[in-house]
Amino acid sequence: MFAGAAKVLKPGGRLVTLDGVYQAGQNPIARLLLKMDRGRYVRQRSAYIDLARKHFKSVETTILNDLIAVSYTHIIMEMKDQR
Repeated sequence: MFAGAAKVLKPGGRLVTLDGVYQAGQNPIARLLLKMDRGRYVRQRSAYIDLARKHFKSVETTILNDLIAVSYTHIIMEMKDQR
């Protein structure tokens, strides 16, 4: 997905994604829900960044634990400046 997005983004464009993420000290319910994710590719923050940096120079992340009413951990990534 990152490779495809990097190819079609216009100069100055950006890609924003929202995914589940594992993190240390995470609520056990959030971790269980992430383990049950049907995509089976939930990662830690550093692994998401490593994937994105193959295609984008600028990668910024925000982790949220209160985006929805159920205990869950989200990562919002903003990528710019294609390689």
